[in-house]
Amino acid sequence: MGRITAAEIAKIAGVSRSTVTGVVNDYSFISDETKKRVKKIIEEYGYEPHMAARNLAGKNSKILGLFIYHTKEITDSHYYSNLIIDIINNAQRKGYTVMTCIIKSDEEKKISKFLQNGTIQGTIISGGRENEQEIRKLLGTDYKMVLVDQMNSIDNMKENIKIVNRDNFRGAYLATDYLIKMGHSEILYISGSDYRLSAKERLKGYKKALEENKIIYNENLILDGDFSDKRAENTMNKYLENNPLPSALFAVNDMSAIGAIRAIKKRGYRIPNDISVIGFDDIYISSQIEPKLTTIKSSSKKIALESVEKLVQMIDNNNKDIEFKTLIDVELIERDTVKKKD
Repeated sequence: MGRITAAEIAKIAGVSRSTVTGVVNDYSFISDETKKRVKKIIEEYGYEPHMAARNLAGKNSKILGLFIYHTKEITDSHYYSNLIIDIINNAQRKGYTVMTCIIKSDEEKKISKFLQNGTIQGTIISGGRENEQEIRKLLGTDYKMVLVDQMNSIDNMKENIKIVNRDNFRGAYLATDYLIKMGHSEILYISGSDYRLSAKERLKGYKKALEENKIIYNENLILDGDFSDKRAENTMNKYLENNPLPSALFAVNDMSAIGAIRAIKKRGYRIPNDISVIGFDDIYISSQIEPKLTTIKSSSKKIALESVEKLVQMIDNNNKDIEFKTLIDVELIERDTVKKKD
Protein backbone atom coordinates (compact mmCIF):
# COMPACT_ATOMS: atom_id res chain seq x y z
CA MET A 1 0.00 0.00 0.00
CA GLY A 2 1.31 3.44 -0.92
CA ARG A 3 1.66 6.38 1.41
CA ILE A 4 -1.71 7.41 2.83
CA THR A 5 -2.82 10.96 2.12
CA ALA A 6 -4.50 13.64 4.20
CA ALA A 7 -7.62 13.30 2.05
CA GLU A 8 -7.82 9.57 2.85
CA ILE A 9 -7.34 10.22 6.58
CA ALA A 10 -10.14 12.79 6.39
CA LYS A 11 -12.46 10.30 4.69
CA ILE A 12 -11.78 7.62 7.29
CA ALA A 13 -12.26 10.06 10.18
CA GLY A 14 -15.36 11.63 8.63
CA VAL A 15 -13.91 15.13 8.70
CA SER A 16 -12.68 17.63 6.15
CA ARG A 17 -9.12 17.67 4.83
CA SER A 18 -8.61 21.09 6.42
CA THR A 19 -9.55 19.59 9.79
CA VAL A 20 -6.81 16.98 9.40
CA THR A 21 -4.37 19.81 8.64
CA GLY A 22 -5.64 21.65 11.71
CA VAL A 23 -5.10 18.60 13.92
CA VAL A 24 -1.57 18.09 12.58
CA ASN A 25 -0.74 21.74 13.34
CA ASP A 26 -2.61 21.72 16.66
CA TYR A 27 -4.96 24.59 15.81
CA SER A 28 -6.90 25.75 18.86
CA PHE A 29 -10.27 26.04 17.12
CA ILE A 30 -10.54 22.24 16.70
CA SER A 31 -12.18 20.47 19.62
CA ASP A 32 -10.20 18.10 21.84
CA GLU A 33 -12.58 15.26 20.99
CA THR A 34 -12.00 15.70 17.25
CA LYS A 35 -8.24 15.98 17.75
CA LYS A 36 -8.16 12.77 19.77
CA ARG A 37 -10.17 10.85 17.18
CA VAL A 38 -8.17 12.07 14.18
CA LYS A 39 -4.81 11.54 15.93
CA LYS A 40 -5.77 7.95 16.71
CA ILE A 41 -6.45 7.30 13.01
CA ILE A 42 -3.22 9.08 12.01
CA GLU A 43 -1.23 6.79 14.33
CA GLU A 44 -3.11 3.70 13.23
CA TYR A 45 -2.42 4.29 9.54
CA GLY A 46 1.06 5.75 10.00
CA TYR A 47 0.23 9.01 8.26
CA GLU A 48 3.17 11.40 7.89
CA PRO A 49 2.25 14.93 6.72
CA HIS A 50 4.26 16.39 3.85
CA MET A 51 6.63 18.81 5.56
CA ALA A 52 6.43 21.49 2.86
CA ALA A 53 2.63 21.52 3.08
CA ARG A 54 2.77 21.43 6.84
CA ASN A 55 5.15 24.36 6.96
CA LEU A 56 3.03 26.42 4.60
CA ALA A 57 -0.08 25.81 6.67
CA GLY A 58 1.38 25.92 10.15
CA LYS A 59 2.71 28.36 12.64
CA ASN A 60 6.27 27.04 12.12
CA SER A 61 6.36 28.05 8.49
CA LYS A 62 9.46 30.27 8.86
CA ILE A 63 7.87 32.50 6.22
CA LEU A 64 7.57 36.27 6.59
CA GLY A 65 5.28 38.43 4.52
CA LEU A 66 6.43 41.64 2.86
CA PHE A 67 3.54 43.70 1.53
CA ILE A 68 4.17 46.94 -0.32
CA TYR A 69 1.33 49.11 -1.57
CA HIS A 70 1.71 49.97 -5.24
CA THR A 71 2.57 53.62 -5.95
CA LYS A 72 4.54 55.58 -8.55
CA GLU A 73 7.46 55.57 -6.12
CA ILE A 74 7.65 51.78 -6.35
CA THR A 75 7.75 51.62 -10.13
CA ASP A 76 10.02 54.62 -10.67
CA SER A 77 12.44 54.55 -7.74
CA HIS A 78 15.35 52.36 -6.74
CA TYR A 79 14.55 52.88 -3.06
CA TYR A 80 11.90 50.16 -2.87
CA SER A 81 13.83 47.64 -4.95
CA ASN A 82 16.76 48.08 -2.56
CA LEU A 83 14.46 47.79 0.46
CA ILE A 84 12.95 44.52 -0.81
CA ILE A 85 16.36 42.98 -1.46
CA ASP A 86 17.70 44.09 1.92
CA ILE A 87 14.68 42.67 3.79
CA ILE A 88 14.99 39.32 1.98
CA ASN A 89 18.73 39.11 2.72
CA ASN A 90 18.28 39.92 6.41
CA ALA A 91 15.43 37.43 6.77
CA GLN A 92 17.45 34.66 5.10
CA ARG A 93 20.30 35.21 7.55
CA LYS A 94 17.84 34.44 10.32
CA GLY A 95 16.48 31.33 8.61
CA TYR A 96 13.31 32.87 7.20
CA THR A 97 11.91 32.99 3.70
CA VAL A 98 10.10 36.14 2.52
CA MET A 99 6.90 36.07 0.50
CA THR A 100 6.71 39.44 -1.28
CA CYS A 101 3.51 40.97 -2.63
CA ILE A 102 2.86 44.31 -4.31
CA ILE A 103 -0.69 45.35 -3.44
CA LYS A 104 -2.69 47.24 -6.03
CA SER A 105 -5.55 49.55 -5.11
CA ASP A 106 -8.22 46.99 -6.05
CA GLU A 107 -6.76 44.18 -3.93
CA GLU A 108 -8.43 44.75 -0.58
CA LYS A 109 -7.93 42.34 2.32
CA LYS A 110 -4.96 40.65 0.63
CA ILE A 111 -2.78 40.93 3.73
CA SER A 112 -5.59 39.70 5.96
CA LYS A 113 -6.08 36.57 3.85
CA PHE A 114 -2.46 35.50 4.11
CA LEU A 115 -2.37 36.15 7.84
CA GLN A 116 -5.65 34.36 8.49
CA ASN A 117 -4.78 31.19 6.60
CA GLY A 118 -1.47 30.78 8.42
CA THR A 119 0.74 31.05 5.35
CA ILE A 120 2.98 33.59 7.07
CA GLN A 121 3.98 34.08 10.69
CA GLY A 122 4.22 37.84 10.58
CA THR A 123 4.52 40.65 8.09
CA ILE A 124 6.32 43.85 7.18
CA ILE A 125 4.05 46.42 5.52
CA SER A 126 5.24 49.51 3.65
CA GLY A 127 3.86 52.20 1.38
CA GLY A 128 0.25 53.18 0.86
CA ARG A 129 -1.73 55.92 2.48
CA GLU A 130 -0.79 57.10 5.94
CA ASN A 131 -3.93 55.53 7.39
CA GLU A 132 -4.48 52.67 4.97
CA GLN A 133 -7.89 51.12 5.69
CA GLU A 134 -6.76 47.50 5.77
CA ILE A 135 -3.88 48.30 8.11
CA ARG A 136 -6.24 50.15 10.44
CA LYS A 137 -8.44 47.03 10.61
CA LEU A 138 -5.42 44.82 11.28
CA LEU A 139 -4.49 46.94 14.30
CA GLY A 140 -7.35 45.26 16.14
CA THR A 141 -5.91 41.77 15.63
CA ASP A 142 -3.07 39.85 17.26
CA TYR A 143 -1.07 39.33 14.07
CA LYS A 144 2.60 40.29 14.35
CA MET A 145 3.34 43.28 12.10
CA VAL A 146 6.06 45.84 11.46
CA LEU A 147 4.86 49.00 9.72
CA VAL A 148 7.46 50.86 7.65
CA ASP A 149 6.93 54.56 6.87
CA GLN A 150 3.29 54.17 7.74
CA MET A 151 2.04 55.66 10.99
CA ASN A 152 3.61 58.09 13.39
CA SER A 153 1.34 57.08 16.22
CA ILE A 154 -1.09 54.39 17.20
CA ASP A 155 -3.60 55.16 19.90
CA ASN A 156 -3.08 51.92 21.79
CA MET A 157 0.45 50.59 21.53
CA LYS A 158 0.24 46.82 21.17
CA GLU A 159 2.94 44.23 21.74
CA ASN A 160 2.35 42.65 18.31
CA ILE A 161 2.85 45.88 16.31
CA LYS A 162 6.07 47.81 15.76
CA ILE A 163 6.90 50.86 13.65
CA VAL A 164 10.07 51.64 11.68
CA ASN A 165 10.11 55.06 10.03
CA ARG A 166 12.74 57.13 8.30
CA ASP A 167 13.25 60.48 10.01
CA ASN A 168 11.60 62.27 7.10
CA PHE A 169 11.01 65.47 9.03
CA ARG A 170 14.64 65.86 10.06
CA GLY A 171 15.88 64.96 6.59
CA ALA A 172 13.81 67.67 4.94
CA TYR A 173 14.80 70.13 7.63
CA LEU A 174 18.50 69.37 7.04
CA ALA A 175 18.14 69.79 3.27
CA THR A 176 16.30 73.10 3.48
CA ASP A 177 18.48 74.50 6.25
CA TYR A 178 21.59 73.58 4.25
CA LEU A 179 20.33 75.52 1.23
CA ILE A 180 19.55 78.50 3.44
CA LYS A 181 23.00 78.37 5.03
CA MET A 182 24.41 78.40 1.47
CA GLY A 183 22.67 81.75 0.95
CA HIS A 184 19.43 80.66 -0.72
CA SER A 185 16.12 82.11 0.44
CA GLU A 186 13.88 81.41 -2.56
CA ILE A 187 13.68 77.60 -2.40
CA LEU A 188 11.32 75.77 -4.73
CA TYR A 189 9.95 72.51 -3.31
CA ILE A 190 8.66 69.59 -5.41
CA SER A 191 6.40 67.61 -3.10
CA GLY A 192 5.29 63.97 -3.08
CA SER A 193 1.85 62.37 -2.99
CA ASP A 194 0.07 64.19 -0.18
CA TYR A 195 -1.51 61.01 1.25
CA ARG A 196 1.91 59.51 2.03
CA LEU A 197 3.38 59.93 5.50
CA SER A 198 6.87 60.58 4.10
CA ALA A 199 5.57 63.39 1.87
CA LYS A 200 3.73 65.05 4.76
CA GLU A 201 6.71 64.85 7.09
CA ARG A 202 9.13 66.22 4.50
CA LEU A 203 6.90 69.20 3.79
CA LYS A 204 6.75 69.88 7.54
CA GLY A 205 10.54 69.75 7.73
CA TYR A 206 10.84 72.19 4.82
CA LYS A 207 8.44 74.60 6.50
CA LYS A 208 10.18 74.33 9.87
CA ALA A 209 13.57 75.21 8.39
CA LEU A 210 12.07 78.28 6.71
CA GLU A 211 10.39 79.34 9.93
CA GLU A 212 13.52 78.99 12.06
CA ASN A 213 15.49 81.01 9.53
CA LYS A 214 12.77 83.69 9.45
CA ILE A 215 11.87 83.10 5.80
CA ILE A 216 8.17 83.49 4.94
CA TYR A 217 6.57 80.32 3.60
CA ASN A 218 5.31 80.85 0.04
CA GLU A 219 2.72 78.41 -1.34
CA ASN A 220 3.61 79.46 -4.87
CA LEU A 221 6.97 77.75 -4.41
CA ILE A 222 5.35 74.37 -3.67
CA LEU A 223 4.93 72.19 -6.78
CA ASP A 224 2.85 69.01 -6.85
CA GLY A 225 4.71 65.78 -7.44
CA ASP A 226 4.22 62.04 -6.98
CA PHE A 227 7.78 60.87 -6.25
CA SER A 228 8.38 60.18 -9.98
CA ASP A 229 10.93 61.77 -12.30
CA LYS A 230 8.42 62.19 -15.15
CA ARG A 231 5.94 64.10 -13.01
CA ALA A 232 8.72 66.29 -11.60
CA GLU A 233 10.04 67.05 -15.08
CA ASN A 234 6.58 68.05 -16.33
CA THR A 235 5.90 70.10 -13.21
CA MET A 236 9.21 71.90 -13.51
CA ASN A 237 8.65 72.63 -17.21
CA LYS A 238 5.27 74.22 -16.49
CA TYR A 239 6.71 76.29 -13.65
CA LEU A 240 9.55 77.64 -15.80
CA GLU A 241 7.15 78.61 -18.59
CA ASN A 242 5.63 81.28 -16.36
CA ASN A 243 8.20 81.99 -13.66
CA PRO A 244 11.85 82.99 -13.40
CA LEU A 245 14.36 80.40 -12.24
CA PRO A 246 14.62 80.32 -8.43
CA SER A 247 18.06 80.09 -6.85
CA ALA A 248 17.46 76.66 -5.28
CA LEU A 249 15.28 73.55 -5.48
CA PHE A 250 14.58 70.84 -2.91
CA ALA A 251 12.85 67.72 -4.27
CA VAL A 252 10.96 65.21 -2.13
CA ASN A 253 13.14 62.36 -3.45
CA ASP A 254 16.08 61.80 -5.76
CA MET A 255 13.97 60.68 -8.72
CA SER A 256 11.99 63.93 -8.53
CA ALA A 257 15.25 65.88 -8.37
CA ILE A 258 16.55 64.04 -11.43
CA GLY A 259 13.36 64.78 -13.38
CA ALA A 260 13.53 68.44 -12.44
CA ILE A 261 17.19 68.60 -13.46
CA ARG A 262 16.28 67.32 -16.94
CA ALA A 263 13.76 70.12 -17.35
CA ILE A 264 16.23 72.71 -16.09
CA LYS A 265 19.03 71.55 -18.40
CA LYS A 266 16.75 71.51 -21.46
CA ARG A 267 16.26 75.24 -21.00
CA GLY A 268 20.00 75.80 -21.03
CA TYR A 269 20.45 76.44 -17.32
CA ARG A 270 23.49 75.10 -15.50
CA ILE A 271 23.54 73.25 -12.20
CA PRO A 272 24.66 74.46 -9.70
CA ASN A 273 25.78 77.77 -11.31
CA ASP A 274 22.23 78.90 -12.13
CA ILE A 275 20.24 76.85 -9.61
CA SER A 276 21.20 74.59 -6.70
CA VAL A 277 19.37 71.25 -6.34
CA ILE A 278 19.08 68.76 -3.49
CA GLY A 279 17.21 65.44 -3.31
CA PHE A 280 16.31 62.82 -0.73
CA ASP A 281 17.11 59.05 -0.44
CA ASP A 282 20.64 58.79 -1.87
CA ILE A 283 19.78 56.09 -4.39
CA TYR A 284 22.66 54.67 -6.43
CA ILE A 285 22.05 56.78 -9.55
CA SER A 286 22.42 59.99 -7.52
CA SER A 287 26.18 59.54 -7.35
CA GLN A 288 26.42 58.58 -11.05
CA ILE A 289 24.71 61.48 -12.81
CA GLU A 290 26.50 64.70 -13.77
CA PRO A 291 26.70 66.74 -11.73
CA LYS A 292 26.50 64.30 -8.83
CA LEU A 293 23.40 64.96 -6.74
CA THR A 294 23.58 66.42 -3.26
CA THR A 295 20.99 64.56 -1.22
CA ILE A 296 19.76 63.25 2.12
CA LYS A 297 20.82 59.67 2.76
CA SER A 298 18.10 57.38 4.06
CA SER A 299 19.54 53.88 4.38
CA SER A 300 17.27 51.07 3.17
CA LYS A 301 19.75 48.64 4.77
CA LYS A 302 19.12 50.09 8.23
CA ILE A 303 15.37 50.08 7.69
CA ALA A 304 15.44 46.47 6.50
CA LEU A 305 17.68 45.31 9.34
CA GLU A 306 15.55 46.97 12.02
CA SER A 307 12.26 45.76 10.50
CA VAL A 308 13.34 42.13 10.20
CA GLU A 309 14.95 42.19 13.65
CA LYS A 310 11.77 43.43 15.31
CA LEU A 311 9.52 40.96 13.49
CA VAL A 312 11.71 37.92 14.12
CA GLN A 313 12.08 38.83 17.79
CA MET A 314 8.30 38.99 18.13
CA ILE A 315 7.91 35.61 16.39
CA ASP A 316 10.80 33.67 17.94
CA ASN A 317 10.99 35.06 21.43
CA ASN A 318 7.68 36.82 21.99
CA ASN A 319 9.90 39.56 23.41
CA LYS A 320 7.81 42.18 25.17
CA ASP A 321 10.72 44.59 25.54
CA ILE A 322 11.17 45.37 21.84
CA GLU A 323 11.18 49.11 21.21
CA PHE A 324 7.77 50.09 19.84
CA LYS A 325 8.95 52.72 17.38
CA THR A 326 12.30 53.31 15.69
CA LEU A 327 13.27 56.37 13.68
CA ILE A 328 16.05 55.64 11.21
CA ASP A 329 18.45 58.56 11.19
CA VAL A 330 19.36 60.45 8.02
CA GLU A 331 22.42 62.43 6.92
CA LEU A 332 23.30 65.11 4.42
CA ILE A 333 25.47 63.91 1.52
CA GLU A 334 27.25 66.89 -0.06
CA ARG A 335 28.12 66.46 -3.71
CA ASP A 336 28.08 68.82 -6.70
CA THR A 337 24.57 70.23 -7.21
CA VAL A 338 24.58 72.91 -4.51
CA LYS A 339 26.62 76.10 -4.71
CA LYS A 340 26.94 78.94 -2.24
CA LYS A 341 24.99 81.93 -3.51
CA ASP A 342 27.12 84.96 -4.37
